[in-house]
Amino acid sequence: MSETNEQPVLDTEPPGDPLLDLLHHHYAPIFRLAFSFLDSPEAARRTALRILTAAQPEAETWRTARGKIKLYATALREIQRLSQRTSLYQPLATQPAGFTASLWRMVDSWDIRERQLCVLYYVLGWPTDEAAKALGVGVSAAQAQLDIFRRRFATLPEQDPIEDLPAETFAAAEQLNDKLALPGDAAQQAAIKRYTPLEIRVARSLRQRWPAPPVGATEAQALLTEAHQLTQKSVSSFRLLSNRSVWLAGVAAALFFAFLAGGLAIFWIVEKRADLQNALPSSVAEGLSTPFPPTPEVRPLTRRSSLEDIRRRWQESTSLWRSLTVDVQTIRYGPASYIGPPRAYRAQAWVLLPDQGIQLTGLLSQPIGKVDVVAGQRHFTRNYADNSTASELWNGEAHQLLPEGDLRLMLFPASSPWATRDGAIRSVENTQIAGRSAVAFDWFNPEGQREARLWLDAYTGILLRVETYTGPDFQTLESVSLATEIAFDRQEPPPTLVIAARQRQTMASEVNPSLLGYLPTATPAHTSPPRKPLPADPAPAGMDVSRSRLIFQFPNDPAVSNAQINTASVPADLFADGYWLGSFKFGLPWMLRCQRSPDGRRLAFNTFSDGSATEDGVLRWLNLTEPAKVYQLLPEINVASFAFSPDSLRLAAAGSARSSQPDGLYVVEIATGEADFILEAHEAHSLVWSQDGEFIALIGRLPGETAPAMLVVHVRTHWLTFRGIPGQTSGAPPPTSSISSWGVTFPVKMGGMDECAAPPAR
Repeated sequence: MSETNEQPVLDTEPPGDPLLDLLHHHYAPIFRLAFSFLDSPEAARRTALRILTAAQPEAETWRTARGKIKLYATALREIQRLSQRTSLYQPLATQPAGFTASLWRMVDSWDIRERQLCVLYYVLGWPTDEAAKALGVGVSAAQAQLDIFRRRFATLPEQDPIEDLPAETFAAAEQLNDKLALPGDAAQQAAIKRYTPLEIRVARSLRQRWPAPPVGATEAQALLTEAHQLTQKSVSSFRLLSNRSVWLAGVAAALFFAFLAGGLAIFWIVEKRADLQNALPSSVAEGLSTPFPPTPEVRPLTRRSSLEDIRRRWQESTSLWRSLTVDVQTIRYGPASYIGPPRAYRAQAWVLLPDQGIQLTGLLSQPIGKVDVVAGQRHFTRNYADNSTASELWNGEAHQLLPEGDLRLMLFPASSPWATRDGAIRSVENTQIAGRSAVAFDWFNPEGQREARLWLDAYTGILLRVETYTGPDFQTLESVSLATEIAFDRQEPPPTLVIAARQRQTMASEVNPSLLGYLPTATPAHTSPPRKPLPADPAPAGMDVSRSRLIFQFPNDPAVSNAQINTASVPADLFADGYWLGSFKFGLPWMLRCQRSPDGRRLAFNTFSDGSATEDGVLRWLNLTEPAKVYQLLPEINVASFAFSPDSLRLAAAGSARSSQPDGLYVVEIATGEADFILEAHEAHSLVWSQDGEFIALIGRLPGETAPAMLVVHVRTHWLTFRGIPGQTSGAPPPTSSISSWGVTFPVKMGGMDECAAPPAR
C-alpha cells in the first residue's frame, strides 16, 4: 500500500504520548501559519516541528482554550522572527490569473500583522475573538481590520479561471466544506458559515496556496521521531521563549495598535467610509494606554543653559520621548506689509516614533481642513478644502512624520532654522505651559535683532510656544503658536482624534463632547492689538511707485481674514510709501504667491491652499498705477510657479492643466495675454530666467520619468538645452548647465506678500 493511501496517523486519536498529542492537534495549522510566511514547505515543516517540540514540556497547558491561544501567540512571534531573517513566501513559478492572482499579490503586499490575521481567519478558520487574542489586540480592532479586508477583496476582478464558486447560499458553502477544511476540522467547518460568498472564494484560494501538509503513517512516524530527538535541547529554548513572551506580547500589541491606528486612518482618508466603533482598537475605544519603558534621565534645561546646550537637547529630543499627543493654536498676524485682522489656526497631532503620525489642521473655529497620515512608509494627505487626496513615499526622517509647518518645528526643533543658523540667545523666564515646565529664550540673529521668542520644554526641548517677529527691525509680531494640551507616551492615538479624522466633525449640541476630537474654539489662546490702519491720503500726482515700499490693508473683519474661498480676490487697499493708490482685489498673505516685476511696476499673484482654504491657482497681474484693473492669465492652468522676464514684459508660468492643456511651462506676453507652450513637464517649479531673457531654468519631471530634474530650455526654439540627473534638484547647478553663469540663485522658492512689497533691487 502506498503512503498516500495510508490512514493518516495524525488524524487518529493519539494513544497518550503528549508529543504525539501536540502533533495531532497543532502540527497542520502551525505548518500552514509558517508556510504562509517562510519561503518553502520544508522550512514550514522544520519551524512547526521546533515550535511543538519546544512546547512539549507544558503539553497539558495547550489543552485549555487559554493555553491554545498562548501556544499560537508564541508560534506567531517565532514565525515572525524567522520571516524577518529570511525572505517572505515566494509566489509559485506558474501563477494563476484573474481573481486568484490578484488576491495573492494583494496579500503579499500586506504588513506582517495583517497577514497573520488573514491566515488565522481565512486559512485556519479561527473566529475573530480567538484570532484577536492570539494577536494580542482587541476584538473590535480585529473586526475593523477584517472589514477593511472585505473592502479590499471587493476590488478584485470577478474572473476566476480555476472555478467559480457556487452562489450565495449556506447550502453551497456547506458543499465546499470537503474542499476547504481538513478532515474533522470543526473550526474550519464553522468558519465556512461565517464567510460571505466572496470570502469563500478568498478562503479557498488561500488554502490552495498554503495547503495543509500530507501526513500519512510514514510521515507521522518521521515527525514523531524527529520531535523526540529535539525534545531535550528544545525544552530550555521554549522556556526562554516563554519568559520573553511577556514583554514581546506588549511590544507586538503596541506595534499592531500603531499599525491599525495609522492604517485605519489612511483608509478613512482615502475611502471616507467605515463603521465608527469597529474602526478603533478596543484599548483605544476604552481610553486605555500601554506604557512605554522609561525614557533616559536628563538634566532639565534652565535659564543658564547655553545655545549649545539647547541645540544638543534638540538633537537628542526624539530619544527622550516615544509618542505624544498635542493640541496647538496658531495666531498669524501676517507679514510686515499686511494690515488687517489675524488668521487663527488649530493643529492636533499624535506621533509614535519611529514611523507613525497623524495630524489634523484647520481654522480655529471651523471643521478640519486637512488630514495627514504617515503609516506603512507612506505619507497620505486628505485636503478637504480642495477635495483632493495624495500619497507619496515617506523618506524615513522623523520630522517628516508631520507635514511642513509650525507644528513640525515645535515637535522636531532640530529641523527648525534656530537649530542651524548663526545666532545668540538670552534667557527670559521660567514658566509652565500645558502642565509642563518650560524655560523661555529670545533668539537673536547675527545682526543682534530678536527674531523669535521660544519656550522650551525643560526636559525634551520641544517648543511649547513660539513667537516670531518680522519687519525691517523685527519689532512686528508675526505669529504665535501655543501648545494648549500635550501628553507623552501614549501608544495609540486618542479616540477623539481618530474619530475627528474620520468624520471631520465639529461641535454639535446633540453630540457628547467627549466623542469629539476637534472642538471649535470661539476665542484664540493668545491675542495681540491689531495693527494700526493707515489714513487714505492719496498719492501725489506723478508719483513714481516703481521704487516704493508697498503696504496691503485689508478690512478689519475676521470673516475676510478667515476666508476659505476666493482667497485671491479679497478686497484690499494698496499703499505705496504710505500713500493710498487705490482699492483692488488681492490675495490673503497666508497663502499668497506673489512676485514683483524687475521694473517695480507690476505684481503677479495667485493663492495656494493652506489646508483650510481652497487654492485659487489662476495667475493674475496688475499695474501699480491702476491697481483696480486685475487681469487673468492662463485660466485653464493651476499655476504653481511663475516669474517675470528681465524686461518685465513676459511671465513664465508652470502648473497643471484643468482641461486638455498639457502640464508644463508656458510664457505669456503680458500686454496681449498670448501664451506660448514651451515644455511639457510635470510638477514644474523654481522658474528662473537668464539675464538676457533667452533661457529659463526650472525643476520638473519630464514625461515618462518618475523623478524631477534640473532643466534648462531655450524660450524661442523650445529646445531643452540641459537636463540634469533625475532626483538631483538641489545644490549648486553643474557648470555644464549654464545656470551657474547667470548670476542668479537656483533653485528658488515663490515669494509672498513681503517679497512683493519690497522695491526691486537696483
